Amino acid sequence: MESDLKRWLAEGLSSQLQLPVDKGVVEWVSEKERKELKEKEEKYHQQKHDRKSKKVTIDFAGRRIIEDEPIINDEKMEEDADAITSGSPSKRREVYEDSHSFLCNPMVPVSPPKYLGAKKRKGGGGGKERDSVVPMPRLQDPNLMEMTDKGVCLSMHQPWASLLVCGIKRHEGRSWYTSHRGKLWIASTAKEPDPAVIKDLESFYKDYYEDSGEITFPSSYPSGCLLGCVEVSDCLNRDEYTDKYPNGESESQFVFICHSPQELLIKQPIKGKHKLWRLPRDVHNAAKRTLNYSS
Repeated sequence: MESDLKRWLAEGLSSQLQLPVDKGVVEWVSEKERKELKEKEEKYHQQKHDRKSKKVTIDFAGRRIIEDEPIINDEKMEEDADAITSGSPSKRREVYEDSHSFLCNPMVPVSPPKYLGAKKRKGGGGGKERDSVVPMPRLQDPNLMEMTDKGVCLSMHQPWASLLVCGIKRHEGRSWYTSHRGKLWIASTAKEPDPAVIKDLESFYKDYYEDSGEITFPSSYPSGCLLGCVEVSDCLNRDEYTDKYPNGESESQFVFICHSPQELLIKQPIKGKHKLWRLPRDVHNAAKRTLNYSS
């Protein structure tokens, strides 16, 4: 009976010394860590069962021999157990770095996300010229877009540029679409207009508006300057334009529908650019002041 009690006691102590290992977490432990934890487990096992290091107490009066139990640091054992189940902070960091990202579960078979820093915007203050490329507008409501004036400009050849600013030409054709709505500034290119083209174009609009009475054409068609602005309400493709305006003046692939023309009293010299572009800040501010003064 006494031998059975000793055997049961030994088995109980042995089971308590076995470090609890979660098999689901083993995959997070590297080979180096497994080897280290295995050595610690063997160390505790040897410390418990090594008979060479055991100590005994001989009680002569009681005529008995008492075997000293090994002193085991329970706190240290618990720390090692935690290291197996969850790992220390430094070791967890190493494991996560091996998995390419500490925010990504290595068990998920997908590429970890990559952080892309925000790009620094060029330009800014100091009176520098703004970016010449016009980005897609952030305002999606057409009514709100028409209320804004960001200095978007379109370069046009003469005499079409002056005719648009004067309100005689109302539809401007292009081979490309634009999402821009609202105020559009008009600048004439540096190319001098051909007198024959001016005569033919004026004759065309006389016939086009023959039912509207007499038309007052511009007295001059200056080149290389900012002429004024119009409001763009829509940009239609060829089919939409034909359906909406059967007798329209344009035959282009895309047509800007313009209204509310405003001509500058003082034409500012300027060098145009391709497609839509932005006016320099000082030119834009001066043009707005001129419009307010003339109105």
